[in-house]
Amino acid sequence: MEKLQLKLNKLDELFCEWKLESDLNVFYYSTIKIILSDMAKEELIPTYLSSKLSDIEWNVDSMFGVDNGNGHDIDTHRTWALGDITTLRAELKPQK
Repeated sequence: MEKLQLKLNKLDELFCEWKLESDLNVFYYSTIKIILSDMAKEELIPTYLSSKLSDIEWNVDSMFGVDNGNGHDIDTHRTWALGDITTLRAELKPQK
């Protein structure tokens, strides 16, 4: 689970660093997509949480213009993606 938490932290960091006018859009998009793909392959993610990964991926595609985003702006998609990351982080937190 610690590995998944590290990946969630990295996603959070990437979403917060990325700016619309950035010359590094391709870097951010591809890095985020690779991390999401790796996480989807993890056997430790419960099935009910895998839908959150799909939601994040849709928001990422919408933010970067790969999907139309159903008319929502980039900030809305970023907020939704960060909310899904927070949900995943809480659900995957080790139980004490």
